[in-house]
Amino acid sequence: MTTPNAGQLAHWSGPWGQFPKAMEAVGRKVTQCALLRHGVQNYWSIKDTGWFDIDPTKSILVGPNEAGKTAVMRALEHLAPGSAAKPFAPLRDFPSSEYHRIQEVNLIRRT
Repeated sequence: MTTPNAGQLAHWSGPWGQFPKAMEAVGRKVTQCALLRHGVQNYWSIKDTGWFDIDPTKSILVGPNEAGKTAVMRALEHLAPGSAAKPFAPLRDFPSSEYHRIQEVNLIRRT
């Protein structure tokens, strides 16, 4: 991992688990963080939600049945998983409509 500068950290898009280490690399310690904007791609039934804003004072997800509300919440849970959270499992959590992409990657790696 290359060391980001402070400007890059304001728009962090790397793995969430590396964020505290990246902050320490530029001389800052993470004591509290708020997630203000997020997007979900290729998780459960979701291909791409696009970016959506998160208000720190309330959480409201509205949509019809099977719209992906639970999938969004489970994806967010992976950012800071608690003890009851299931670890990410690609074959379970990747959209089944996109399994052919996993097979294509495996075939490319074998050749």
